[in-house]
Amino acid sequence: MSTFTAYSEEEAETLVAGFRAGTLTAAAWTHPAHLVVAAWYVHRHPLQEAVDLVRTGIHRYLDGIGKVTTDEDGYHETVTRFWLVLVRDHLAAHPEQDVLEATNALIASPAGLRDHTYAYYSPELLWSREARYGWVRPDRKPLTTPWD
Repeated sequence: MSTFTAYSEEEAETLVAGFRAGTLTAAAWTHPAHLVVAAWYVHRHPLQEAVDLVRTGIHRYLDGIGKVTTDEDGYHETVTRFWLVLVRDHLAAHPEQDVLEATNALIASPAGLRDHTYAYYSPELLWSREARYGWVRPDRKPLTTPWD
């Protein structure tokens, strides 16, 4: 189980503001930070719009830290969409919780761990060039998305 410390409202607001402004540091852009940002966007926007906004924000962040996307590193389209869908579904399954409470619960759970993608994707498919640059459907476990 994770030793994650839950985000406070203030920490989450600061994180999202930094993401939107393109001022996050590499140290601040952790996997839990990705999930908080994903929750902020999918809670406020239709899924495809959230994908577009998060994609733009990640590219802005990568540009800001001087990181170039290659076939092995940088922005990953399938991973981005996967987590936005997973977060959207988690929020929908927990309507009794506010968004940050539900997001913190996801981050602290096994489903919120970075390697949870492997429940859905084989490493070969997930880290393929095709998956990095475009959406690919999971090969291990189905995921309901508007792109299939």
